Amino acid sequence: MENALYYTFSTIAQALAAAIALLGAFTLYRLQLLQAAMLEAAAILKSHTSADRAAVDAAYIVADYNRVFELVRDADGKSKLTEIRAGLEKFARLLAEKRLVLRTFQVALVASVLVILASVIVLSFAPLIVRSGAPALFLAAGCVALGVCLALYSRLLLGHVS
Repeated sequence: MENALYYTFSTIAQALAAAIALLGAFTLYRLQLLQAAMLEAAAILKSHTSADRAAVDAAYIVADYNRVFELVRDADGKSKLTEIRAGLEKFARLLAEKRLVLRTFQVALVASVLVILASVIVLSFAPLIVRSGAPALFLAAGCVALGVCLALYSRLLLGHVS
């Protein structure tokens, strides 16, 4: 039973470490796509706004699209112009999606790090766990923790990245 603990918990730690790297790559790719879409929305807003041109241009040049959005929203928030309304709505949606992707990734990352840390701790106490008579409980808990992390990854990949 001690070998089962060693194999299971070392595999959990390795699998989650690899999954974090892969998930990070997918998340980074999605964030780049969102950034490109934000650039497009900011360009539309910039070209149709009545806001202070110098401030909007400066924010756009340094790629502070949140600032462009704020300036246009403050100046043209009640505008009836289709381009402004569509640009503001698109930017708000993209910003919310970016925050959700980052938050979901953060939760998955923290959960994975905690499970990896717990796996390493269990590995160091494997002989004591076997002697305690509860190795099956630890194995089950490890499998459940792995399943939770995989569910978080699936949520991120299926809900936000794909």
